This record gives sequence, structure tokens and C-alpha cells, in this order.
Amino acid sequence: MEKAYPMKTLQLSFGLVAALSLTACGGGGGGGGNNNQNPIPDYVDLNESGISADSTLAGRGTSGGTVRTITGTLNHQERALSLFVDGNPVLTVTEDGAGGGWSDGTTSIQPSVRQTGSYEYVALFTVSSLSSPVDGDVVFGVVTDIGDMPVSGSATYSGEAFITGATLAGAGSLAGSSTVNVTFGGDVDVTLTGFGSSDFDEIRLTDMTLSGTSFSGGTLAILQGSDDVTDALLGTGVSGAAAGDFFGLDEASGQPDEVGGVLDYRGANDEILTGGFLGNRN
Repeated sequence: MEKAYPMKTLQLSFGLVAALSLTACGGGGGGGGNNNQNPIPDYVDLNESGISADSTLAGRGTSGGTVRTITGTLNHQERALSLFVDGNPVLTVTEDGAGGGWSDGTTSIQPSVRQTGSYEYVALFTVSSLSSPVDGDVVFGVVTDIGDMPVSGSATYSGEAFITGATLAGAGSLAGSSTVNVTFGGDVDVTLTGFGSSDFDEIRLTDMTLSGTSFSGGTLAILQGSDDVTDALLGTGVSGAAAGDFFGLDEASGQPDEVGGVLDYRGANDEILTGGFLGNRN
């Protein structure tokens, strides 16, 4: 995907800003269009290091049928992560090393073995913690700036998905594919397929509400062919939630570059469906 260079995500040092301002003022006059002369990307890849820049992070995790909101910052120069869950601090620490994870002895955040695709701005991680309100799979990355979110148009994102929970995935997890259809200024539909299960063909999350740089809510349906088997698999009285966020920016289209989210639903008799999805803009 093409990297984007908007003006809002990073916090640059005063000296660097001043230097860039002098350069811009001293340069020759250009034509119309984008006059941004900043040579440093304002959206930095999540895994980038050695760059004097701070990225604003967002994402999602789940616990007990509740979707949790992840926020934070990443200093790329030092690979120092500050992460919050529902506004509460969880971890502030420098990256462990080449493995790409963070740990302070109580909470550990490591790249997930479930992720199979390649993304610039978002990734799937596994949290192990004695104190964090989330434990297990989380999705977070360099969030799209609110000022860069389109208010009209549409886009489709394709990528990967996984589900866990004994009800649908047995003792382990199932890997599949994701398709996320977005109407900017409207709603979001997520379709998860290709899990290879004999019990269902696809999971749909329809009419999710798009607000700012995130989306949530909607209606869950688990389908086997044209039949809705949600109640058959999860029982009646299903509760839970799904939510996601947009990451980075595709310069050519002016739309977010990537998407990611999680889901966590529970039936009346403790039937469980949890999982997540990641995708690149088509």
C-alpha cells in the first residue's frame, strides 16, 4: 500500500519544526496542489524504529463479552510504548528487542502468531497480564487522524480473520478471511468467511455505526448457507459487541489504509464466540 503523508498524527520536536519551516520559506515557489514539503512521513509504520516521531495509537481488545478501547502512543526513536485500556494505564515500557514486543514483568504484549497478513499500520497482539482488563488477542496500531477521515464515498478492505471460543472453534482457533465494506458518513459491514467449519459458512456484522475513526454495534448473524444458525450455535439471548478502527492513510485515495477490530459474543448458557479481523484497502 502507498504510504501517506498527512499533517496531524506525529508530534515533532520544536527544533525540527523550525528547521522545516525555514526550509519551506526559503524554497522556490511551487505549483498548486499539495504544498507539504515535510520530508518526514507523518504516518509512520507501526514497526518503524530510529525515527524521531510519536504515533498516536488506537485499537480494541475484549473481556467477558465486553469490547475494550485501547489508546496510547509509540515513540519510534526508542520504541517506547504507553498503552491504556478504557483510559486506564496498562503498560509504559521500551520494546523488548528484535521480537517486537513489550513487557514490564506484569503485563506482556507480544506479536500474535495468529496474524498471517502484512500490514503497515496495524497488527494483532497477544496480551498476558495479571492486572490488565484485557487478556488474549488485541488489535491496535497507528490510528487514522480524525481530520483525514472521509465524509463521503466508500471503500472495501480485505484481509484475515480468526475466531476462538469452544462453541465455534473447539479447543483452539479457526483462521479465515475478512471483507469490510465501508460507507463513509454511513455504516460498516463486516463479513468473515473461509473458516472450514461444518457448522457455519460465514459470520456477518451488519449496519455497524461509523463514528469518527471507529465503528461499533451492528447485528450479528452466523450463517450456514442461507440459514441463520446464530441461535442454534450460541443459544438464545445472545449478548456482546464488536468494534473496530481505521489505521494510516492511503495517499492516492485519501481514505484510511487499513482496518482492524474484534468481536465478543456470549450465549445464555455460556456459549462463546470471540475473534478479530484485519484488512488492507483494496
